Amino acid sequence: MARVQQPPAQEALGSAHLDWDIPRERGSANAALGEILGLPSHLSYTKAQCLGLIRPDFREPLCRHLLEHIERQQDLDQELPILRSVDGQQRWVRLQARLHYAADGRPQRISCELLDITEARAAQQRRQELERQVERERKMESLADLGRGVAHEMNNVLGAVLGASSAYQFSQAMPSPGWQAMDRINRACLQGKALLQGLLNFTRHELTQARRVDLNRLIRWQLDRLPQIDGAPLNIQTELQSDLPAILGDRQALTRALMNLLGNALDAMPQGGTLVVSTRSLGRRVQLQVRDCGLGMAPEVLIRALDPYFSTKDHSPGLGLSQVYATVKAHGGELRLDSRAGCGTTVCILLPALAPAPLDSQAKLAPAAAASSATRILLVDDDALIRRATRTQLEVLGHTVEEAGSGEEALQLLAQGPARGGIILDLNMPGIGGAATLPMLRELHPHLPVLLATGMADQHALDLTRAFEHVDLLAKPFSLRELQRALARWH
Repeated sequence: MARVQQPPAQEALGSAHLDWDIPRERGSANAALGEILGLPSHLSYTKAQCLGLIRPDFREPLCRHLLEHIERQQDLDQELPILRSVDGQQRWVRLQARLHYAADGRPQRISCELLDITEARAAQQRRQELERQVERERKMESLADLGRGVAHEMNNVLGAVLGASSAYQFSQAMPSPGWQAMDRINRACLQGKALLQGLLNFTRHELTQARRVDLNRLIRWQLDRLPQIDGAPLNIQTELQSDLPAILGDRQALTRALMNLLGNALDAMPQGGTLVVSTRSLGRRVQLQVRDCGLGMAPEVLIRALDPYFSTKDHSPGLGLSQVYATVKAHGGELRLDSRAGCGTTVCILLPALAPAPLDSQAKLAPAAAASSATRILLVDDDALIRRATRTQLEVLGHTVEEAGSGEEALQLLAQGPARGGIILDLNMPGIGGAATLPMLRELHPHLPVLLATGMADQHALDLTRAFEHVDLLAKPFSLRELQRALARWH
């Protein structure tokens, strides 16, 4: 940089300019600067006046940067938040400072140009947030593909084990050692089924088991089961609106989401503190808020808090908040995070509210149907283990079983074989698959009962049951009793 004495720069009309005299620590400015800063139209400023306009947490860093740039004989280009004295509004400005030198080479003054970048910065932040949302959705979709593949394979494994064990248990006297052993295997399989169901709830974007949910009741139930923190005084407060509208939701998914939020709040308060859970009606939406007074999150952590696999905890897969986010999205809701380091975290969830239930909607459910009578059933599944296990279950229940390993083979048997009482059709198979087999099956047998077996009871599966009569879903893996109840719906 040339170290020569230069005359004061001539700013363009409307440009905010400040000419700072370094030895005197005073500056002269034009009227445009006063408009940006929200100051009277006087044209002279002291150091205290200038620094007083800058947001407190930026004052010391700015002074330090100025001194560093003067020592290195470098110009300064920095974005700063200012607080307008006239209305207290925060604005962002871009400060471009150029050093000018006296004849002896010493810094003499600083020529500053200020540009109001508040709107441009807000637009940039909106673009960045949109990009983060797109990237988050891309990661979630990648997880969804992985989750669907894992769930399909594991459901087949669990289905083979559960089918064989539940059929064998049926033949054992209760409570013999053999019956108890099979009961433990059945329970383990059902736990695995629940875990896989949680994985599928996380990866899909729609609800398949939506029911009317009382959010206040769910919150009270979950709070009663919170673990105790040894030696840490914890004050749990609830502010639940008494006449809160119900929501349409998956109770299990919402319970897991609330459990994650409460667990995070407890982890953020290792020394104890106050945890506030509140609900209120906002017209067409219901608000759930979880607020703690814990450690909080720094900006760089907050911006990634909802991303899959991101975690600040040791030995954590980083799926907690991303699971909450996925659940909220599946319910058609919105999630907002507000947190600062040392100031706690507030999670706000907005969910669509349901209209009040009519008085006549509380009719008692009909009693369960009796077990179905023996019949000839066509079992269609590409997995030989599943076919053998399900065949055993059906034969224990007294049915005659015919097997097919594909949709094509099933259609051939249906076209030429004897009459059947029903068909159990796997939805996900190689070849034409269950979804393509179903309409062709209906052309051959318009009224034949069908159980559509799938480990992913998603919207596609639900649409198939609505598109064709006498079609029900059978969730994999299934026990003998679950299969018996499903078959009972044929009569």
